[in-house]
Amino acid sequence: KKHGKKAAEWRRVRAAWIRANPPSHEGQYVCGICGKAVHIDDMELDHVNPRSGSPESFADFSNLQPSHSWCNQQKSSRRLKPLISEDEYQLRKALDI
Repeated sequence: KKHGKKAAEWRRVRAAWIRANPPSHEGQYVCGICGKAVHIDDMELDHVNPRSGSPESFADFSNLQPSHSWCNQQKSSRRLKPLISEDEYQLRKALDI
C-alpha cells in the first residue's frame, strides 16, 4: 500500500469521487476505457488527460473516470480515445450495465 502525503490526498479524492458518483445498485461502474462493467472493489480511477501533462487536474472530477486496473495500466500516461462513445458510456451507465 502506498504511503505519504500524496497517497493520503489521493485516497481522499477517490472517496469523494465515489460519494459524488455512486456505483450501480450492484456495485458496478462502466469502465471509461473499455466500456465493460467493473465492480467498485476492482475499480481504479483513471485520469482521462494524464496527470503528467496537467498536474493541476490531479483532483479534478471532470478528468476522472472509472476503469479496470488492467485497462488503466495499459493506458498508462497516454491520452487514449475510449473504445466506446460518450453517448454509449452514458447509456450503459443509465441502464446499469
